[in-house]
Amino acid sequence: MTTSTTSRPTLRALLIAFALTVFAADHAAAQAAAPQAPPPPPRQEGTAQLAFVGTTGNSSTTTLSAGGDHTFRPEKWIFRNRALFVRSDASDTVTAESFLYLFRADRELTKRVSAFGSFGFLRDKPAGVSSHQDVNGGLAFKVIEVARVQFTVDAGLGYMNENRLAGDDVHSATDSFGSIFKAKLTDTTDLTDELRFLQTFDDASDWRVGHIVSLTVKMSEIFSLKVSSQVRFANLPPPGFQKPATTTAIALVAGSKKQ
Repeated sequence: MTTSTTSRPTLRALLIAFALTVFAADHAAAQAAAPQAPPPPPRQEGTAQLAFVGTTGNSSTTTLSAGGDHTFRPEKWIFRNRALFVRSDASDTVTAESFLYLFRADRELTKRVSAFGSFGFLRDKPAGVSSHQDVNGGLAFKVIEVARVQFTVDAGLGYMNENRLAGDDVHSATDSFGSIFKAKLTDTTDLTDELRFLQTFDDASDWRVGHIVSLTVKMSEIFSLKVSSQVRFANLPPPGFQKPATTTAIALVAGSKKQ
């Protein structure tokens, strides 16, 4: 009898300890498996960037790159504006000049789905484009949204008007697909990868791809160093012009945020 009454509390204690161990392990695993939601973004934020390269001697060349972006987030909405200007001169002759402006508005429908509308303007004479405008509207879906990684894809329909320096101008309805990937590699280093595909309804072989990859390293509360590579590819460029156009830049960026 004595052995029986002693072993029963011991067995009960072992079972309770085992149950608590399993519960603690399961709770810890659930916490580890659940991705942390990203902190709420600031209501407003903006950046301005500037890069300049000049050479003298046997030849005189200058390259200027300037741009900026602004994001405003009222409730359920996100408004983005972005502009970029690049100009290169060699011996007082303009060898490259381009201007890009983008506007986009997103309206949240659910936690992962939003509707968007966008407008884009491009002038790129070295690529044979005197002016390009396109408007688009569609839906965006957040594939990944955790503390250090965000990945969003979208699809839409629109219209494009492109005036060219050579050949026929292009006026057509379009379909578009895009993605934005953002990763916080460290507390001071951010990676951004943006991809956009646009195709005309009038000619399925007339499609364009824009791809921008940038790495931003924070140096202080205000200033950062940004390295970016931008590729624009037109499958049917104006006659006499090449399909791909690449811009690589290293710029000093000043930024501000406001809640």
